[in-house]
Amino acid sequence: MDPLGAKSYILERLRNELPKERTYHCLEHTLDVYASAIDIAEKEGVVDEEDLTLLKTAALYHDCGFIAHDMDHEQQGCVLVREHLPRFGYSSAQVQRVCDMIMATRIPQSPRNKLSRILCDADLDYLGREDFKHIGD
Repeated sequence: MDPLGAKSYILERLRNELPKERTYHCLEHTLDVYASAIDIAEKEGVVDEEDLTLLKTAALYHDCGFIAHDMDHEQQGCVLVREHLPRFGYSSAQVQRVCDMIMATRIPQSPRNKLSRILCDADLDYLGREDFKHIGD
């Protein structure tokens, strides 16, 4: 598995292909969710190395569907995940786990396991932060 390659790939696509008028679901949001997911996972203290890698990948890809379409962006993101992550050595089981986490972020959220709960919390982490108004605006 090449998570650094997968990270570089999606960050480049998000940087270049997300509509510029998209002010919330943007590259900065993805990087914020990525950092929050890592922070929450570390505080949980029970996430092993492979699970942390998959969580990081899901955080990076969780809104990539906005590249393709505004509606059902989680489903569109899973299309991209299934198409591209195998090129970076992710197994079909790992790809499915990443997609499960991404789909759990769909409102209303439906996390069914610890990693999905962490990603959902990270996706809405800004709600309880001091920069909430700035981000929300």
